[in-house]
Formats: sequence, C-alpha cells, structure tokens
Amino acid sequence: MSSAASNIPDEDMREFARRMRAEFPRFLMQYRFAVDEMLTKVSILREEFLHLHRYNPIEHVASRVKSPQSLLSKMARRGIAPELDTIREQITDIAGILSVCR
Repeated sequence: MSSAASNIPDEDMREFARRMRAEFPRFLMQYRFAVDEMLTKVSILREEFLHLHRYNPIEHVASRVKSPQSLLSKMARRGIAPELDTIREQITDIAGILSVCR
C-alpha cells in the first residue's frame, strides 16, 4: 500500500467528517444565540439601572464563542471524543461573557 493511500481516511472517517461539517455550525450557533440573549439581558439591565438610579454600574461587556479551530485544538489536547454531546459535557468554556462593573 502506498503512503498516499494510507493517508486517505476510511469511509467511516469520511462519513464522520461529512456529518460534522453539517452539524458543527448549528452546534456553535446555539452558543452564539445564548450569548446574544445574555447580551440583550445585560443591555436591558443597563437601561433599567440608568432610568431608576441615574447611573450605570456596568462599565464594559465583552463576549466570545470559541472558534471551530480553537475548539478542535482543545478537544485534541484533552483527548475528547469528537461527538457533540461529549464536547458539550466536557468543554465548559465554549462561550462566555465578561462584564466589568464599578
């Protein structure tokens, strides 16, 4: 068997890659939507606090969702199986929000 042939993934790996290509964007979308929802809630709190107390204790808000590359790299480092349920259970920092208050 040539080295080129040994580098070609078997049918199971190709099927897994096809499935992940289809499912992974939707998986990350759930996290983006959750971050958007939390940012909306923080925005409402800011406005409400300004209206009721005439000042805003929230100085800065930042958010992020891990990039696919970063997530895959972390999975490899930690030996996490490439299954969405396993990723969801074992990687707890896929998305996050940071708020700085005074």
